[in-house]
Amino acid sequence: MQSMPTTLAVMIQCFDWKVVNPPGMEIKTGNSVLDMTERPGLTAPRIRDLVCIPVPRLPAQVLDPICAN
Repeated sequence: MQSMPTTLAVMIQCFDWKVVNPPGMEIKTGNSVLDMTERPGLTAPRIRDLVCIPVPRLPAQVLDPICAN
């Protein structure tokens, strides 16, 4: 459990996150849609899960030598 904050910090620092639109959601402005509609429950869960794709901030030419070690 102690490595969790470090892992989260690295993921936030090293990646940009692209939101994936859920099926059935139409995009009219060219931007991603984030549906914050809640379903009934004690903890106010969302109807649709948040799905994101990590996009590396550094180009592949820089990452390849680092990841090879």
